[in-house]
Amino acid sequence: MYKGEIGSDETGAYTLSTAKSTETNGTSGDFIAFDLFFQVKEETQIYLTSTSSVKALDTSTGIENAARVAFMPQGTMATGSDLSAIQAQKAADNTGFVLWEPNYDVHTNAAVANASSNYGLSTTTTGASILDYYGVKTDIASNLNVPLNDKSSDYFAKMTPTITTTAAGIPSTAYEQVFKLGAGITKMRIYMWVEGQDVDCENNASGGSLSYNLQFSTLSQA
Repeated sequence: MYKGEIGSDETGAYTLSTAKSTETNGTSGDFIAFDLFFQVKEETQIYLTSTSSVKALDTSTGIENAARVAFMPQGTMATGSDLSAIQAQKAADNTGFVLWEPNYDVHTNAAVANASSNYGLSTTTTGASILDYYGVKTDIASNLNVPLNDKSSDYFAKMTPTITTTAAGIPSTAYEQVFKLGAGITKMRIYMWVEGQDVDCENNASGGSLSYNLQFSTLSQA
């Protein structure tokens, strides 16, 4: 992950600097990462159920609309394999990576203004279309004065979510396909964070608390 800070250049234009933030054990940090272990007897499609969501924990500031969840398979081993070997699995590449963007279709008035003034994007408070955004892929020094809305491939990569869901959530009549498991025990790393490149991540949304809810099923509906 890359943690960003907003600054400005000599003209007063917004700039972005970033620094790599690594995973550490503990109760505080810039993002959440944890592992789940799934065991199935045969190749199995896994779904997110209708109870899966990212919502404001109390009063909504709109920050829930900038939330992201990612699923990164680390490997699959046969049932009965050594426990330490199963736990030690680590993905060699991003094969199987799944990115979930919830609440894509709603924005606060401040987020709509932010989209227009800082990113040149037109959107609405409700019924919005999915917006393009460019995730940070490397450190950005503050003295480079990289514009906040830069799309240069030197620093950014266009992010295309694998799954998008509306603020109305996942319907009970058709759960959301999330990943497929091979026979055996799969180690899956889960990431949760607030995406700073999302138009909803702006000053008026600061201070909000989020509730991330995940429930998995082998069934496609309730």
